[in-house]
Amino acid sequence: MDSRQLGYFCAVVRLGSFTKAAAACHISQSAISQQVRALEADLGCTLLERRGRHFSPTQAGALLARKGETLLDEFAQLEAETYDIAHGKPRHLTFGYLSRYDGWEVAGAVAAYARRHPGCQIETVAASHDQLYRDALSGKADIVLNDRRRALSPEWENVHLRTCWRYAEASEASPLADNNTVTCNDLKALPCILVCERTRFEAEAAWWRDAMNFDGTFLHAQSADAGRMMVAGNRGWLPIESSDQQQASGTVLRRIPLHDANGHSTCEYYAFWPKTRENALVPEFADILKELFR
Repeated sequence: MDSRQLGYFCAVVRLGSFTKAAAACHISQSAISQQVRALEADLGCTLLERRGRHFSPTQAGALLARKGETLLDEFAQLEAETYDIAHGKPRHLTFGYLSRYDGWEVAGAVAAYARRHPGCQIETVAASHDQLYRDALSGKADIVLNDRRRALSPEWENVHLRTCWRYAEASEASPLADNNTVTCNDLKALPCILVCERTRFEAEAAWWRDAMNFDGTFLHAQSADAGRMMVAGNRGWLPIESSDQQQASGTVLRRIPLHDANGHSTCEYYAFWPKTRENALVPEFADILKELFR
């Protein structure tokens, strides 16, 4: 039994699916099935009770999966500590993410990686789209979570994480409240409320002007709650992104699909890093991001 086979088997049991485990491990479904059967042959016992397309771990399989996860974590920690001793300092990973993305996946990925590699120093940097691109290109960031605004390049690793839908939240008191969809041109008479740090306000406003063609004024809100209170008072509209596709909904606050000038209402989130600057820690961190976003 080798650690690779054990990892594949634990992934199958943890995810409850050969298909999902194969995707998470970046191999084909037939290959992961072969590896699990090879592991059963090596151990001389049945690990999974198969019933057509369904399966459940046997008593031996449940034991191996439970203790195997612990062993894999300890192996990863041992690998990290060995590297640290050999190089005289902890490994380092810099993760950049889009400042207007506030999903739990960002903190979740950092926490999961820190648990797996306690000797690794993880630095996080929140920045605008263009700054993240420059940081990844220059090596200031090893991997970045960013929305896609450029054509995908073969010189970069491009790991798709999620499709998000754009919405505008407006007050029921707004004349836009009855719209089924809106564009930035429809919204230009109403200020756009940007939730961000004060130091990033101008950069965010510039993006909405340049990328989304919003030709109106901007207001600043320190938090999403503060922004929504401003919306409720009909002081402006709030741009948000969600992984759930919805029709126009809500009463006091109306959530209306927001289309760009080309009629698109979605944005794509990716993990990016240049192939020429790949840090050995990056692919595993990208896998954690992908799993959390899934």
